[in-house]
Amino acid sequence: MSDEIAEMSLEAVLETARRLAREARSQGPQTPLLPIRDFYDAVSLLAATAPAFGRHLILAAVRLNRFDGLVATLNRREMNRLLEEIATRMRLIVGVDAPIAHMGRGVIVTCLSFEAPLGLALPDSVLPDAFLPDALLKMFHGPVVVEGQLVYLPATIGIARYPEHGTGGEELVNAAWLAAQANAKAGGAKCHVYHPEITQRLRRKRFVEHALRQTLSCMAIPGELDWGMPTGSVCSSSTEDDAFELVYQPKVDLENLTVRGVEALLRWNDPEVAAGPGEFIAIAEETGLIVPLGRWIVHRALADQRRWRAGGTHLKLAINVSPAQLASSLMPRFPEFLAAEMTAAESDPASVEVEITEGIMADPGARAAIAEIAALGVHIAVDDFGKFYSNLAILSSIPASTLKIDKEFVDDIVGDDKKRIVAQQVVTLARELGMRSIMEGVETSEQLEILSTLGCDAVQGYVFSRPLAAELVPLAQSNIAMLVRSFGGRRSFRRPSNYPALLEAVDDCLPEPVPDAARFAEARKPRILLIDDELDLCDAVAIGLERLGYEVGAFLNPILALSELAKAPYAWDLVITDERMPGMNGLQLLQAVKAIRRELPVLLWTGYGAEATEELARAHGADAYLEKPIAGERLAEEVRIILAA
Repeated sequence: MSDEIAEMSLEAVLETARRLAREARSQGPQTPLLPIRDFYDAVSLLAATAPAFGRHLILAAVRLNRFDGLVATLNRREMNRLLEEIATRMRLIVGVDAPIAHMGRGVIVTCLSFEAPLGLALPDSVLPDAFLPDALLKMFHGPVVVEGQLVYLPATIGIARYPEHGTGGEELVNAAWLAAQANAKAGGAKCHVYHPEITQRLRRKRFVEHALRQTLSCMAIPGELDWGMPTGSVCSSSTEDDAFELVYQPKVDLENLTVRGVEALLRWNDPEVAAGPGEFIAIAEETGLIVPLGRWIVHRALADQRRWRAGGTHLKLAINVSPAQLASSLMPRFPEFLAAEMTAAESDPASVEVEITEGIMADPGARAAIAEIAALGVHIAVDDFGKFYSNLAILSSIPASTLKIDKEFVDDIVGDDKKRIVAQQVVTLARELGMRSIMEGVETSEQLEILSTLGCDAVQGYVFSRPLAAELVPLAQSNIAMLVRSFGGRRSFRRPSNYPALLEAVDDCLPEPVPDAARFAEARKPRILLIDDELDLCDAVAIGLERLGYEVGAFLNPILALSELAKAPYAWDLVITDERMPGMNGLQLLQAVKAIRRELPVLLWTGYGAEATEELARAHGADAYLEKPIAGERLAEEVRIILAA
């Protein structure tokens, strides 16, 4: 009938409205709730007549947040009485003639038609589209009495407006329902007005989920389970081998500045999907796809650890595990699967760490799975501590050996004494519980200095290294060692107890000067090592220098750049570096470069001229100094002068 109404003339619509009213009167008193199809028709009728009478429509969808619990505790008669009582209360707000319906699953919809005030400049707060959601929220704050029982009804509300969000009954109802769903995910404290971005996000979510299923169907997932993947998928070797990649972020012990372990992090290399881990992992957890994906992660990470071990690199491997993986009843269960994979990879359980969030422990099934994993000899780490509400009682019951403190405690620790005090207390809490403390998201040397004085056991973050490809993990320790000279020279930094030995280790990892350096002077393009953590700037400068006839090696990470330089010091003719980067500043990098090859020229540029003057830069060994923004001609001239010297 909704489609028929859309094609009717105004006279025909009015006649239909009169007929429906006569039929309703002939049937006696109205029932509080309409069937949903009749509700669609009623809203379509109101929408069709609204323009002629200058009226506005607001459709509200009220989602009862605890509906499943109500279904489990109330019988059918009590549930009907509850819905009738809700409809009766709503009519006090929207009027006795307003249509109200129960869509199912605890979603109640209503439509308010009102005449816009003509020629009156009234504040928005007194218009119906402002007070309607507030009135509904207040209504659901109090309890409803059903058969002598007090029933509390926390609810979230979604709002759709005609004609902005739809012109027909079903379209408006769907918009309001989507707004209510979005409101529930955001916490549901207020009403949520529909916006087209809600639909766009849902379409994006469906697209990513489909691509995720398609990709997983082409991969070799350990186990012989039916993961519900699409059939007939067209797969290529690149899809199977390169779709997902594991990278590893080092965890650095602050006592002796050594890499004790790495955390496996997942990346999805699909430019068409372009989904970051925060997006696709959340979708995988919601859809259950994290179970097969998580098993692939365990299998691949343990295989990488086995290769490192064969090459003489022994590091503890940390793997993140989600609640869905622990709660899954698919066989083999996760503890059994992990045990089998460690046996196949010949991994010592003590060299493996499972990272969980403290919220997992609220689930009895998850607690049992964690106990089984700990019984294998695998270490347990509590991840993201302090990110959400922390339950100290649960924390004390977890068989964990490591407490990973969320980066929220680190972000403002340099200038915020309160943040520093809280971080100190959390580190002390970990120590008193017999756990090691690891601070996540450490990005600057200033943060590192403070954490070293607080007694934090280890850190993880860009201050030492971005996540590394598997083949670069064995180089992580030598990369960290190169920073020791820079950090150890700062008085406020707590020097490790074996600092002299570490300096010797630095010297050992740096190559000896090549006697016949002239062999690098054969005819070739001048080679420039470019280091800047701004991707767009780094790419633009690299392209410009290559067009001028130079060979450029561009690096966003100064640690990896120094590693490359240390491999072949005389293969490079010039280093160009930014002054401020994660892990070390340009002045520290200058010292590290000169320690590798003293005569190698370095051009330093900066956007912080007041902090790093040219005099200071040259005192640290810079051969040239430029301030951003840098004109291409000026940079080309400086490079030409340096290389001609």
